[in-house]
Amino acid sequence: MTSRPDMPTAWLFNGYERPAPVANEYLHYAKVISGIRMRQSVSGAGDFCVLPSLLDPALLSQWLAKPCFPSDLGLLSPEVHEAENFLGLQREEFLFPDLFTIQELTQQVLDMEDGCAYSNATGNACRCEWCSAGAQSLRPWIDEETSRVEISMVVYNAQYGSYTYVSVNFMFNRGGHIHSFIHCLSAFVDPFLRPGPELALTLVAATLWIGALLYALAAELTEIRGAIRNSNAGLRKALWEDYVGFYNMVDWSSIIVGSLAIGYYFQSRIAASAVNELLPSMIDASLKPDANYQSTVKEFFRAAEDMSKAKKDTELQLMFYPLIIMMRLFRSFEAQPRLALVSATLKTAAPDLGHFFMIFLCVYLCFVVSSLLFFGQDLESFSTMDRALHTSFLAMFGDWDWNAMTDVGMLRAAVWFWVFMVMMVLFMLNMLLAIIMDAYQMEKYKTSDATTLWQQILDMIERRRQYIRGERVRLTDVWKTFRRQYAGKEKAMLSSDQLLSVEYLVNTVTRMPEQQALRTMVHSLKRDDILTHGFMTEEQVNKHVEKTLGSMELKIKAILEDVEFINDKLDFFDRLLAPGDAEYDFYFGADGQSHDQASRLWIYNSITAFSEELQQNFVRGIQRIGTWQDEFECEQTELADGLREFEQLLAQSLEALQELSNVVEGMDKEI
Repeated sequence: MTSRPDMPTAWLFNGYERPAPVANEYLHYAKVISGIRMRQSVSGAGDFCVLPSLLDPALLSQWLAKPCFPSDLGLLSPEVHEAENFLGLQREEFLFPDLFTIQELTQQVLDMEDGCAYSNATGNACRCEWCSAGAQSLRPWIDEETSRVEISMVVYNAQYGSYTYVSVNFMFNRGGHIHSFIHCLSAFVDPFLRPGPELALTLVAATLWIGALLYALAAELTEIRGAIRNSNAGLRKALWEDYVGFYNMVDWSSIIVGSLAIGYYFQSRIAASAVNELLPSMIDASLKPDANYQSTVKEFFRAAEDMSKAKKDTELQLMFYPLIIMMRLFRSFEAQPRLALVSATLKTAAPDLGHFFMIFLCVYLCFVVSSLLFFGQDLESFSTMDRALHTSFLAMFGDWDWNAMTDVGMLRAAVWFWVFMVMMVLFMLNMLLAIIMDAYQMEKYKTSDATTLWQQILDMIERRRQYIRGERVRLTDVWKTFRRQYAGKEKAMLSSDQLLSVEYLVNTVTRMPEQQALRTMVHSLKRDDILTHGFMTEEQVNKHVEKTLGSMELKIKAILEDVEFINDKLDFFDRLLAPGDAEYDFYFGADGQSHDQASRLWIYNSITAFSEELQQNFVRGIQRIGTWQDEFECEQTELADGLREFEQLLAQSLEALQELSNVVEGMDKEI
């Protein structure tokens, strides 16, 4: 049986300077710079042992025979912020593959493990610097004081032009468990080393962003100056009354956070530039190691650590900026009624939401505390208050680990879960949706006649064309005209009680057509009415209609009483006797006139006065009815019925007048 020949361990591919695999490669495409750094954080020994109050501390110390080393690290699964903490790390050791062979590096790790005990016993040199320093010569590098071990290295990927700080972290909790966590922090060598189109797009976007920040800053400063100039009060009062507002604070937040983001970005680029400056000397030291190799490596690691922290701070700062931009977008949406529907809904529902969330938080916190006590000892996701808050919130929206929850018992977990779902999901969340939907329906009803965004765009285009043709003026020109009249004092201008008219606008604003002036006045009055009286809810409308109909009923009743009075008078005069009758003489007799003449004169005057009064009453009644009809179109059917009844009464009254007139004519003929 022939033996298998030795297989090759390296290949020299085309274009390679050295056979592959190349020394210090990392995942084929990256290169380890300098070496590997190992360091740890420790918790000092002391009298931190927890013991029963009845136990003698001296007896416990004699029984334990060693001190306690308390530490909060590793209590739960490691998180990112723990791996990014570079403070308090000590016992630093380096593995230099450029200086030592794999056997020597292995021996160094063994010396760190046993504290150079084997090397001292065999007479070999100790390769663990910390272990061989002073009184620590026989102490392992990892001991009971160790709470965290970080094994880190810096790699460079030429494919992407990026540095990556790779750290492998081991967290030692005081229960005997060791958590492992791998974390990477990357930064580009130079963000401008990219394809031309991509670089041009990036530069254009950055320029527009910086320009927008400067524009927002200039606009806010201009508004502050205007508020101070328009106010007769002091600086603080002027700013508080005429400037400070929610959206002004949002604008300043965007300016400040954007400026900080730019500052952090330049800080990260300065830190990356420091690494770039050290890289050539690090490469030279790697190719030709000398006495300064170790100091160069340590300096490079410190620079890479600063670069990683600066890059992370920049990302954290940029994270807040889109949230502030979102608030500014809501301000922009208010310029269009259909787009402002969301923000208007939240404003309308705000009082109800405030009261609802008081109840919601009380109920929710009770469930969170119960979950902490119920599942906290068995499930890490419920082990702390913040984790229980988060896990319970996820459970409300359908994200839960039922198999893990059953670790406390199937029946017990099911009882808690059912109660939580019924209270928080079926009741609370549905009530929240009901409050929002109720406000949404109200705001949607308000904007049912509002112009859509597309129609508004078309209107803007048409207005621009009309302005070019000289058929209209811009509203900004109208604003500037009034502003000049008040010497730029907007507060005085807006508080003025001067009456405006169409003729005044036409004569004051240059080139303003009369039709536009009339339209502007009508829209202004509508807007003022909305701001003054607000929008009536359906319940308020119903109450107002009920009140108006009641008033109308009383007025119609009064008219009916007047008509009945007229009818009685007509019946009375129909029953009058011939001349010579005592009652006839009482009403129609007069000195110097015959009975017939007095009767005709009295009847003529009475009919004339009665006709004029009736005509005025009819005119006023019709005018009032027309006004009521315009205000309450929704009650057209009821009003129409009322008008028909009124017309019938009017016809009957006219018939009565006609009969009375016929009687007078008959009396004239008899005379």
